[in-house]
Amino acid sequence: MTMQRAYDGWAFFGIAIVIAVGCTLGHAIAMWDIPVARWLSLGALGLLIGTQVIFWCFIYRMNALTRNWTEMPANLGLVRQQWEYAHAVSAALTLLALVLVLCAVLSGVRGNDQASRKV
Repeated sequence: MTMQRAYDGWAFFGIAIVIAVGCTLGHAIAMWDIPVARWLSLGALGLLIGTQVIFWCFIYRMNALTRNWTEMPANLGLVRQQWEYAHAVSAALTLLALVLVLCAVLSGVRGNDQASRKV
């Protein structure tokens, strides 16, 4: 419980999540004419939204139940396990989103390069 205090202030990281979702959506729109880049960006966007579903359905509920880990619930083991597994799945989805968006950017650059050569 003491170590959980290290997470104080992490709510402000939500700003980075909003920016990431907005930039990924913007990239998908900008790459609309390049199907591979568009679908990779939309896939990344879906994964980022999935991380938010996991956060609000599993992680936030455990934070609220423990009053941001200042109170110990009777079933601490189960609560902690749900919190940890949800973070692990969310991290995996975020990593996959990063890979997809990097591939989208690279395929978008490649697609634009090929289009400019045709002109």
